Amino acid sequence: LREPPVKDTGRAIAALFASPIQPSQGLALVTLALNRSISLMIGRPEFDPTSFVVGNIVLHAITTILLYHLLAALLARFSNPPFSGLLPIVMAALFAVHPLHTSSVPFPVQRRGIMVAAFFTLGLLAYLKLRETKSAAYRFGWLALLLVACWCCMKSKSIGIIMPLGIITIELALQLANRRALRRFLLWGGLLALVCVVLIFTHLWYQNLFNPKSMRLVLPEWGNALDLWPHFLTHMRIIWAYWAGTFFPLPAWLTPDHVVEPSLTLGDHFAWAALLGHVAMIVAAIYAGVRRWPLTCAGILIFYVGMIPYPLLPQPEWMVEYRTYMPCVGVFIASTEFVNRVGRKIPRWTRAVAAVVAFAAMLTVTNERAFVYSDSLLLWKDAAAKSPTNHRAHSNLGLAYAKKKQFDDAIREYQESVRLQPNFPDGHFALGLTFDQLQRYDDAIVTYRRAQALMPYDLACHINIANALTSLG
Repeated sequence: LREPPVKDTGRAIAALFASPIQPSQGLALVTLALNRSISLMIGRPEFDPTSFVVGNIVLHAITTILLYHLLAALLARFSNPPFSGLLPIVMAALFAVHPLHTSSVPFPVQRRGIMVAAFFTLGLLAYLKLRETKSAAYRFGWLALLLVACWCCMKSKSIGIIMPLGIITIELALQLANRRALRRFLLWGGLLALVCVVLIFTHLWYQNLFNPKSMRLVLPEWGNALDLWPHFLTHMRIIWAYWAGTFFPLPAWLTPDHVVEPSLTLGDHFAWAALLGHVAMIVAAIYAGVRRWPLTCAGILIFYVGMIPYPLLPQPEWMVEYRTYMPCVGVFIASTEFVNRVGRKIPRWTRAVAAVVAFAAMLTVTNERAFVYSDSLLLWKDAAAKSPTNHRAHSNLGLAYAKKKQFDDAIREYQESVRLQPNFPDGHFALGLTFDQLQRYDDAIVTYRRAQALMPYDLACHINIANALTSLG
């Protein structure tokens, strides 16, 4: 939040249009800058958390409304049998209170993902209207809205560049049952998909993540970065965990930071089974489209489109729940058709009770998670309790204790963090800062030197060691 564009709305807007076709998070930064300005106008601190969270809640509500309209449009055109008018409302309401979204909405910085989902959903809705509208004037309007949605999507967060693949996916799902139309689609759809892939790799090259000479992705310089193949295999398992969390968001499974053992080969932790499972899911989705279940097909494929960046590009964190926000749109599209078809065989009162129970259960878990997220100490206590071997959870818990001046507890958690991961420089550095605050300069110097050995070019380590030595005289 303290990036320069967020502190100056004019600068944020200028940065947004400085590279108009380059994917970025510029639009999200503009909204954060506006949020800061509004906070100052109403007499609140410039980085008042409540103001930013309220902004996220508004954007989440907009996404929910757009999802309702998308589901209603899909069901109205492609539903067989006809659907109940309440079904899109029920499914959108379940999306609104889904517990996984508590990893996105309470965090101001995750506004980027919420905005990607909002513009992604708007783009799909505009595309559906474009393909169904006969009036030339209206078609032009929907096309303009579609292009704006695509641009805003890729300007909210770099992963928004996948928006055209979402459009290709939904058109594929709608054409699979018609062989003649499918042949025509495969021609232009294949060309558009190729253009999208070229644009994605061009962006990666611009970000120094792709070497066009060797035609290989470039590993980032993160301490926990895996080689590309192990990273891909590990994420095959992680995506199944995302599927499970979407359908069964049990409180015991929800945490802001998960520990995942890497799969270095196909045999590690049944990575081969996870990979085959995803192939089977994609084949099943295509089969569903052929059998005239277009929403099921589109929803499953959209989920995978939303997951494309994560198994291909190494990330600082391997498994975090906020990455499910946009793919959840696909899950709810697929679930809506399933509920519409299967629910017809169930008595109306049973359907109503099931909807109320599902909503109440999700809302209860979401409220519990929102309470945990309301305080950093509660949050990281919860994370450390659920993942006792997670060094980052203990380090963040130590930071939460330190902010409350509970230094003995902070030292205990920092020490546990570096015990679990001795090569974690941030843990050593934070422990050194705590010793510094307690004027235990000998311990601080020893700890800073451990951090310095892991990041020898870090200026803060050198300065803090020098200051501690000066304090010792």
